[in-house]
Amino acid sequence: MPLRLLCGLALCLLWGCGMRSDIHGFASYPGFATYFAEHPRSAELPTPEEQALLHRYRPELVLPPGHAGPIDFYRDYLPRTRMTDLATDEVLAEPPERAMLVENIADQTVALDLRQPITDPHPTVYGRVTHEAVDFPLARTNGESITRQLTFLSYHVPFAVSGLPARIGWLERTGVWLAEALLGWDRDDWHELDVYTAYTLVLDEQRQPFAVVLAQHNHHRSYLIHKDLNWPANDRLRLDVAERSNELYLASDDLTSVAHRTIPFSSHLDYLLSGEHKPWINGFDITVGLAAGGRLSEYTLQFLPPNDPFYAFEGWLGEYRPLWGYYVGRSGSPGADYYTHPALLPLGNTLKFAYLQDGDQQDIAAVRRYVDGWDIDVEAMLAYGGATLWADWQDWQSSPHPTAP
Repeated sequence: MPLRLLCGLALCLLWGCGMRSDIHGFASYPGFATYFAEHPRSAELPTPEEQALLHRYRPELVLPPGHAGPIDFYRDYLPRTRMTDLATDEVLAEPPERAMLVENIADQTVALDLRQPITDPHPTVYGRVTHEAVDFPLARTNGESITRQLTFLSYHVPFAVSGLPARIGWLERTGVWLAEALLGWDRDDWHELDVYTAYTLVLDEQRQPFAVVLAQHNHHRSYLIHKDLNWPANDRLRLDVAERSNELYLASDDLTSVAHRTIPFSSHLDYLLSGEHKPWINGFDITVGLAAGGRLSEYTLQFLPPNDPFYAFEGWLGEYRPLWGYYVGRSGSPGADYYTHPALLPLGNTLKFAYLQDGDQQDIAAVRRYVDGWDIDVEAMLAYGGATLWADWQDWQSSPHPTAP
């Protein structure tokens, strides 16, 4: 028992414990309810024109060897789950129908649990379109800004389970090994159903590719097209899927696998950019590009209305897995809309906040000024990222258009 207790305490420190769980999950975080009350979700599917855009720009996904690949939430996952009321331990349905998800969409004490393996999946990516007016501060003026009418094409790639980063530090590795040996945990199945894996392409007013946003471990990275990446002739950006964690990275042409520094939340952006001030929780995602032995994933592009439970469910879409009553990050997430801090829910804000470059000393200095652990000056980060992105775009337009790295 002492070793089991030691293991549990170690994992509490390593994987976000210390927060007593009251069953309610991330959807109850302050700000979500206000935002979605002010921005009601539509019940409409993308228009035919929007669907054509989503199809034209759908990404190419490269899976590492042995990866199970994406699934269809409604054909593969839901029919193999059990729905439970965590407050009463009552089994509500096994399996539930989509109508039951709709009926319980705002009940944060309802959870799904995957009960059967998915042996013959139907690879699926869900596409949606958002239009936003986004303000970019003009860095060389006093308080002035320019507004751009941007179109965001978002692609959500669901996976049955999500694992830990493929390479983790010795302390985390020791804790995970103990948890697997004593508690039956599984680093490959850290939580059920991954709906946060997402790629967003930003189009300008002429519907031309402008920028890219990738979701990675509860934070994001933004890239300016032409400056940070070359746009492919077929309009389908190639992305590498990470081993175990499923996170998306810009594709590599390396002949060997590629390691990417990871952090769990934006509170550790300093380490992500600089490699310095390493947090307790750290690791590396591993991707395997086509040249290194990865394989392209075929998939079907489907469309759901923004108010669909896949996006809007407030309960747990995977098994509820607390440790002795504490939340340790192993429980299934709510719907795909609950992917970031509420202040960053407008995709224009995500784009600006996440426009940061590895090794860039000005970006590192900004992060050190505005991000102090969980105390993040969101407005300052938005102003900095927005001004930097717009200045970089202007510089590229006025240059001889050098080739992106």
